[in-house]
Amino acid sequence: IPDGARLADISRLWHEKFSVERVTTRFYKEYASVRDRMADTLLKHNQDHPVIQQMANDEARAWATRQMGRVLFLWFLQAKRWLGEAGGKGSQTYLLDLWGKRLETRQKEYFKGILEPLFFEAMATGSSSGGEDPVLGYVPYLNGGLFRRNPQEDEINDKGDVSMPDEVFDPGDQNSLLGLL
Repeated sequence: IPDGARLADISRLWHEKFSVERVTTRFYKEYASVRDRMADTLLKHNQDHPVIQQMANDEARAWATRQMGRVLFLWFLQAKRWLGEAGGKGSQTYLLDLWGKRLETRQKEYFKGILEPLFFEAMATGSSSGGEDPVLGYVPYLNGGLFRRNPQEDEINDKGDVSMPDEVFDPGDQNSLLGLL
């Protein structure tokens, strides 16, 4: 703000910089860019998968959007401290903490080794609501459909594993899912 600026000028600058519409538009563009990157990566890194090799770009984007929606919901739960430890005592950096733990998993891939078990075992079935999972810790069972595989995912899963390189999730990369959040 320049010296001697009038209140009206300061108000206009404030409105421009902190406009909800502007922030929302920027976030959506960044979100769409990350989604497209995930979709492209899905197609590129799974060319031998019989279902994925037949996917159109729109189907790959739908798959990526679903994964991102799940992570966004988990980000909300993490902010509430409902993940990792029962009683609202969990870490507010739970997903980032799991990023660091990914090398402890058998798969050594964040998507396969961390997110898939988190989505389809812990969140979908409540298998971690006792907190016994050494990597995931406590995860509440919310009994919702977001963490059940949809028909597209069932078909993909029936034909083999999906590979998603860690670079798509790397919190140090602004054009990755965790970097965006």
